Amino acid sequence: MKLLNWRSVVMGAAALVTVSALTPGGVAHASAQTESGRVVKFIDHFFAPPPTPVADYPCTPKPGAVATIASAVNDVQGTDANDTVRGNAVGVYCLNVMPDDSITYDGSQTLTGTIDKCGTGSVTMEGHGTVTPVDPATGKRKQYGVWNIKPGTGTDGLVSVNSGGGVIYGDVDAVTLSDVGAFLGVVRC
Repeated sequence: MKLLNWRSVVMGAAALVTVSALTPGGVAHASAQTESGRVVKFIDHFFAPPPTPVADYPCTPKPGAVATIASAVNDVQGTDANDTVRGNAVGVYCLNVMPDDSITYDGSQTLTGTIDKCGTGSVTMEGHGTVTPVDPATGKRKQYGVWNIKPGTGTDGLVSVNSGGGVIYGDVDAVTLSDVGAFLGVVRC
């Protein structure tokens, strides 16, 4: 399933990561990043089964939210033959149901697997975004968000992955909230 032109998305994500690194306070970090490592494409289509509520995880309700839920994720990564990422990702996201039936999300997940040209191990990704209200024509929701690598979380062959980020998009089932989509962007390793 080809959802977007990956070259356009990767280039946009690279620009996003570069601009983020050059914001005030990030200039020294950005220059250190350019001295070592290489930038590689992060193309990761995924399948996420329905989320599982987590009772004891602290989520702060967003202003105006009608419900706030902590949700465990367990995604299968690298479901497309052209993906540069393969493995499994486990984590927790806070979901805020808004009055218009959209859902905002914030959280993190740890990818355990392989990133081509970087290695095999695990690394934590943080993400946030929005799931749209149900489209009456399709019965689906759309997911749009951004993600970044949490510095210092790489292990084993991914220990050198300390920066990166990009976009998240996908189709979300209106009833179960299972999700088929992609993380696209770049990482430095």
